[in-house]
Amino acid sequence: MTRPVASEERTTGSVNLLPVYASVFLTDMAAIIQIFAVDRDLAERGADLLTLGLVGGGMAAAFAISSVVFGVLSDRIGRWPLAILGIITMMLATSGCLLLAPPSRLYFVSYWLTGVATGMYYPPIIAMLSTDGSKRGQLRGISRPLIIFCFAWNGGLITGTGVAGYLFALGKGWPIGVALAGSGVNLLILLGILLRPKRPMVAAAVVEVDPDAVRHQELSAFFSRMAWTANLSGTFSMSMIFHLLPRLMVDLGIPAGEHGGLIMSCRICVLVTYTLLYCSTFWHYRFYVPTATQLLAIAGLLIVVVAQTTWQLGIGLVGMGVLVGYNYFASLYYSTAGGTTKQQGLVSGIHEASLAFGFALGSVAGGVFAWQAERLSHALPATLIQRSPYVLAAAVMAVLLVLQLWMYSRRRSEMRAKRLSLGDC
Repeated sequence: MTRPVASEERTTGSVNLLPVYASVFLTDMAAIIQIFAVDRDLAERGADLLTLGLVGGGMAAAFAISSVVFGVLSDRIGRWPLAILGIITMMLATSGCLLLAPPSRLYFVSYWLTGVATGMYYPPIIAMLSTDGSKRGQLRGISRPLIIFCFAWNGGLITGTGVAGYLFALGKGWPIGVALAGSGVNLLILLGILLRPKRPMVAAAVVEVDPDAVRHQELSAFFSRMAWTANLSGTFSMSMIFHLLPRLMVDLGIPAGEHGGLIMSCRICVLVTYTLLYCSTFWHYRFYVPTATQLLAIAGLLIVVVAQTTWQLGIGLVGMGVLVGYNYFASLYYSTAGGTTKQQGLVSGIHEASLAFGFALGSVAGGVFAWQAERLSHALPATLIQRSPYVLAAAVMAVLLVLQLWMYSRRRSEMRAKRLSLGDC
């Protein structure tokens, strides 16, 4: 049995990838600067956790829906048109946040439009950088372009969080203005890629279908479903760090610069985790690894619940950084390895959507939970009410970890029954 398989050069060789990585860097930098500026501004205006949760959740929900829709479209109409449209949309969204101010509804619509823009951009880019799943899983399981992609977007996130607080201290318009300028440069980069003459594509080779490769793809597809479940709990918790933690920072008197530095240190832990996973294979199809990372994150969240100082919060965020790093890398690996070449836009969209839905649910649920705690528990200290979302996050992570254990146990039982059935034959 044979089928055509394109080489890695066929997927990425027709494009110089350095400008692509620069574009990814700028996209995440602009997005996180805008998120930081909007959330910090709302917190300093006295917005309660319910408001912060709904605003952040709306943006994440827009990202989730957009990722699936435009991931599917990218399989049909091409990658680059959607990526460019995403950056143009982001520029419109950033302009709205720069020119308007809360409580204007258009201000919040503009902010949510950022989620739509990133959903247009990331699935096509991931699909373009992905190579054939069966080849990818034989050694490290993820292509070199994808690991550089991971470093590029995290580099943008680290840079954005590192400078956003200091820009915000200069004035509320400064960070959003810098984000808009970064998107403008990004658009020029993408247009340059699109207009540059392409190198000839390498013809697809006809190779034998390896039964082991088929089994590898099936196993990857199963582990991708568990990874998407872990994504929900991980980003459910991380959304509170992005959207609700600013209120706790303000209440503890932590300056915007230190606030940004804490988030930046969390992202550095993510990059260290990426490096470990890329340079090793011990974690491939091993359920104990995601279990350990989720238990570490639960411990980190409980530290945030009781933390009083900057360094205590930092320790708690380290646990979250390890979890987020593992979840994203493992989900990207299993998702792209479990999908066929023609499904890369779809699986990339689902991968991004599982992250975004967790962000949306966590942001909204955390705000609502804190709001209800404030309404029903007037005797509780205000600081405890402000930290109640992180207790909820730890509980949700524990519940979804049990769900993953059930999924894994059921899979093992099915495989055992299948082997026994074949033995009887």
